Amino acid sequence: MRMPAPPLRLGIGALLFLFAGAVPADATWPPSPQAAERLAELRAILGNPASTPAAREAARAEMMRMILARPDAPPPKALPPRAAVALPADASGNKPEVAKVVPAPPVARIAPPAAPPPPLTVPSTGAILVPQGTGYVDPATGRLYTPVPGGFIDPATGRFVPRPEALPGAARNEPGGGRPKASPR
Repeated sequence: MRMPAPPLRLGIGALLFLFAGAVPADATWPPSPQAAERLAELRAILGNPASTPAAREAARAEMMRMILARPDAPPPKALPPRAAVALPADASGNKPEVAKVVPAPPVARIAPPAAPPPPLTVPSTGAILVPQGTGYVDPATGRLYTPVPGGFIDPATGRFVPRPEALPGAARNEPGGGRPKASPR
């Protein structure tokens, strides 16, 4: 095994010297046989389910005094409660007020959705087109009629279908838009 470099040995030595000075001179460990017996008795009291809460608290305080401090030191300060239900006190010692309950806002009213556009009848053939998005679809052929000013157009054939309000019989939604139906060929 190789020895560490001289500067490293000096650093380790300085650290050991500092730590040795941090330990109090009057610390005695291991404890005397009487103190060890008393610690065992206190542990037995703390672990016994039949011991009362007051006895456990006294044993805990005596054990902390024996382990953490010198025998002539005052008892340690009580720790604050750790329960989540403990309310903190302000500087004057008063507990904060519980938040006031705010009434719920009124229920929102939702307007019904707009009615969908009515089916469209092609005047020349009498075919009924169903609305689909912004245009209409011929369910028999699957062709999409796209919107243009004044009506709809089939891009594949160039057939123009006027809007229903532009036809004379549109109010009654008659097949053919109120016009005579074209004879089948």
